[in-house]
Amino acid sequence: MSYDEDVPESMFGSIAAFEGIADAQTIINGPTGCKYPPAAKSEDLFLRSSYDPYEYMDRFYFSQPRVPCTYMDSDDLILGTDEKLKEISNRILEQKVGLLGLINSPGAALIGSKLDVVDNKGIPVVSMEGPGYSESFDDGFKNTIIAVLEKICTRKKKKRMTVNVIGLSINEVSWKDDIDEIRSLLSDCGITVIAFIGAGCTVEEIRESPSAELNIVLHRNLGDRIAEWYEDRFSIPYIDAGFPLGFDAIDNWIDSICNRMKADKTAASKRILEARRWTANEIDHINKYTRIPAGYTFSICANGPLTYHITKMLYEYLGMLPVAVKANDSSYDDEMSELLSDIGLDVTDDVFETEADIFLGSANLASDLLFRDMVGGAVNIETPRMSRVYIKKRPLLGIEGTKVIIDEVMNSISSI
Repeated sequence: MSYDEDVPESMFGSIAAFEGIADAQTIINGPTGCKYPPAAKSEDLFLRSSYDPYEYMDRFYFSQPRVPCTYMDSDDLILGTDEKLKEISNRILEQKVGLLGLINSPGAALIGSKLDVVDNKGIPVVSMEGPGYSESFDDGFKNTIIAVLEKICTRKKKKRMTVNVIGLSINEVSWKDDIDEIRSLLSDCGITVIAFIGAGCTVEEIRESPSAELNIVLHRNLGDRIAEWYEDRFSIPYIDAGFPLGFDAIDNWIDSICNRMKADKTAASKRILEARRWTANEIDHINKYTRIPAGYTFSICANGPLTYHITKMLYEYLGMLPVAVKANDSSYDDEMSELLSDIGLDVTDDVFETEADIFLGSANLASDLLFRDMVGGAVNIETPRMSRVYIKKRPLLGIEGTKVIIDEVMNSISSI
């Protein structure tokens, strides 16, 4: 059996790009089967407000507040969906949204459906007539974000000590909390974030994004081409400063950005040092009585940067041993190969069939491994999310994110 079904493809990447813009709406030109999963996921990951499901029971929404569709049927395959598309798009545009995104489903693209029948009423409309269905989530996301930028961005006067953060999407377990952490760390250095591109930003923030002095790339596979677009179009340089997860990595991340922008890192460095001391004292106290977590084994399956930085942190900082490591993209393959070589253990990439004390990854794979007694505990670091209440902030990045992961890992081991 495979765990690849957890990895989304390019059509959802396009949907996530549109849905990651706070005042945008997305329409799928296709059947209801293409709507239900992404609409449910968008509603779960980016809750705009509470809603009455009875308000969305009509033929376009089908009791879901996000991502209406044209419910393409056999007649539409012959006659087209122009009238349906006009009706639902007019209804949405009358709500004065910031942007409307249109996406063809595979069936609609196959018959050559055009999306240019929509009267935009002065509101930006971005169409993805063929999002590249066999490509990755990252490709779909990048292609769509670039199409949005092409539509609404113009050259702006640069603002000193401002940045955009690129390479984060709403398809992350704790993306909203991660944004707060990153914004706080950069604010400590006197740096203002104009926009988190495709992760909760508004259309107006995207319009202002060309005024940034620097672009910061988080997920390489998710942000590389977007950063290159900004550099080519508006001469905004970008930096891949790594990934702010783990105290050493956060320190290096802040150091690289502050050196590039000639910013003062004193306040941020003080916070990182205080967090190091606090966490070390807590771990040392627990370890004296329980010997947790040194020597315990773990398996992990997530995106490249999460997989690499968590593996590095659990091994070097907590003394845990990786037995199975699987990254869903190639963005940190070189770093991971070097790390595993330095560790010197026989580490497999077959997470599905490898026993470990705990597993870190998606809820689907965690549930399967727990059910088969392949692991004793699990930590959810990748979508889909576990069925639990999410009220308190629990980031995975930055200082608080590092402490959250250590918390979850140690509590998971304690419950074995």
